Amino acid sequence: MMIEDKLSGLMHERADRPVDADALLAGALAAGRARKRRRHAAYAVVSAGVAGVVAASLLVNTGGGGPAVVTGDGSGNGPTSWDTVPVLPAVYGELGAAARPDLVGEDPTVLRFAVPWAPLPVQAVGWTSHDGVEQIDVQMMSGDVQVSGRVSMWRGADRGQSDNASVPNKSSTVEIDGHPANLEQEQFDWGPNQWLSWHPAEDVTVEVSLVASGFVGSVDGTSTQATVVGVDELKAFASAVRLDTTTACSAPFRLSVVPSGGQLLNCSGSVMAVGPGHGIRNGSLLFSNGTRLVEVDYRTLTGDPAETAEPATDSPDPIPTAPATTDPTSSGSPGSPNSPSPLVDPTVQPPVPTGVTATEESGRLTSTDQTPVRKLGPGMGAWVAYQPGGETEASAVVAGLVPAGDPDDPTTWPRSPIG
Repeated sequence: MMIEDKLSGLMHERADRPVDADALLAGALAAGRARKRRRHAAYAVVSAGVAGVVAASLLVNTGGGGPAVVTGDGSGNGPTSWDTVPVLPAVYGELGAAARPDLVGEDPTVLRFAVPWAPLPVQAVGWTSHDGVEQIDVQMMSGDVQVSGRVSMWRGADRGQSDNASVPNKSSTVEIDGHPANLEQEQFDWGPNQWLSWHPAEDVTVEVSLVASGFVGSVDGTSTQATVVGVDELKAFASAVRLDTTTACSAPFRLSVVPSGGQLLNCSGSVMAVGPGHGIRNGSLLFSNGTRLVEVDYRTLTGDPAETAEPATDSPDPIPTAPATTDPTSSGSPGSPNSPSPLVDPTVQPPVPTGVTATEESGRLTSTDQTPVRKLGPGMGAWVAYQPGGETEASAVVAGLVPAGDPDDPTTWPRSPIG
């Protein structure tokens, strides 16, 4: 049984405790569907093994802060977390949004900001860039309560992506990094849905949300989410956003074969700690060749016999994948049976060329086939998901992947995985 299946089997819905499902499910290795309006559903993660979260390899941000320190309850059974945000390294030679606001959203491999700090211990981090939207998600914890933070940046006006139109908003103004910011709050029994938005430069919007989104471990009925995060924590999280540096979106390989006419539409990745001494990384690169989409995926191999890696061949036997599902607790992701979806849950679909329609609501490729998993190094595998008619190209792409850097150390990954 895959570790993701075990995790999925430990999840169950509790209709009496609404939460922010978008961010909560990231911690359960299952990304929900993208949505403009927040849906509030309830999930509790049972403690049998899931709460034994141990940190993965630490990441170093050249923007400051140093490596995150692992903390825990000392029992070996309780939740373990980083004491701060383990972020990706900055991109050498690239400027952040403070100096180059015109470049926001232009290159999916470069996010023009960084989030080196969080107000609570951190369990997982995800990042994505597509359709002009750059985004970092941070899953945190306070006792047995999960807290989900999101930072998004784009060029243009407010998108209202955190707003629930059916709930009245309480609006006010605060100051973030010397800029006036709009504070929006929607009150629920379980606590506030709250977010800040401001404009650090002309035609650039930053939006930051922080929501108590669920529970870690068994729920005994005495815990409350309502007082875990408030405006002070939200403002502190927003003040941690740095626009004078960047965050890289790369991969532990280079593509020596790029899809014909390939345009990179979407880059995403995540790192989360799952199980004793075991961390999971995964990510994807979504390309368009004009008529079809091709998605290159990578992930940490768990060692389960069901996912035994095998070298890609010139003519791989396609592995059927399950159809796209609307179940937000699904452990699989299109193009990768039983593999964890990236932590990030994109909120805006990437631009899809005319004639290309086989994408999920989240913007990821809805495929019917994939190449066999190719082992790129110790504990890391990659494969290519493709649409009908793309078998030959997908085979060439996966066979042409050139391992680069240490799979567990993104500071050694190439500046760009393309070329």
